[in-house]
Amino acid sequence: MSTQQERTNHAAAPAEVPAEAPEGAITERRRRTRERLLTAAQHVFAQRGIAGASVEEICEEADFTRGAFYSNFGSKDELIEAVSLHIIGQIQQRVVDATTSYPEITDGEERLRRCVAELASAVPRERTLLLTFKELQLYAVKVPSLRKALVEYQETEMCSIYEAAKAFVAECGRAFTLSDEVSLDLLAAAYEFAVQRALETADPEDPEVVFDLSLLADLLIAITRPIE
Repeated sequence: MSTQQERTNHAAAPAEVPAEAPEGAITERRRRTRERLLTAAQHVFAQRGIAGASVEEICEEADFTRGAFYSNFGSKDELIEAVSLHIIGQIQQRVVDATTSYPEITDGEERLRRCVAELASAVPRERTLLLTFKELQLYAVKVPSLRKALVEYQETEMCSIYEAAKAFVAECGRAFTLSDEVSLDLLAAAYEFAVQRALETADPEDPEVVFDLSLLADLLIAITRPIE
């Protein structure tokens, strides 16, 4: 369907959430609508891929009309950016929560291992979310018009995760033996490897993916040293 046809259909479709409304009158309703659309998009993206997913399929999954969609997102590309931020924000919060755990443990290496174990139980394991994130990474590479925006969003959020990780290592009384940038990129790569391996070997019918982050703990110990 052409963009013009989509806009024509959109104009004719009733919108559950009006585009223009008194400020504050539908804030909570709009938030819930956006959340449902974001969740629906994750399911459709995971099943059909981002390129193969249509606005109609996302609306059907969320049980909304196209009017509701266009009252919240100007286009499918805008939705893709929002899904990317939504997922990275979830990961960021869970990392921060895990790295602020066990402040009573004074042994730095023990606390590092305990917190990585905490992280392993806290980070997203939902198959749909993990597959969607993989799709977003690939889509950002394949679509030049969105690549810059998606990469900038991801780098901004990843900087927050990196800062939390750096602060956590320092709180444990340890310091990286390599540069901060190289050390944190290695940790991110170890996490990506664990997720990829789990997706390849897990039961595709299981809604949750179990992955082992023990490699992440071993690597973290290997590339840090006690602060003298």
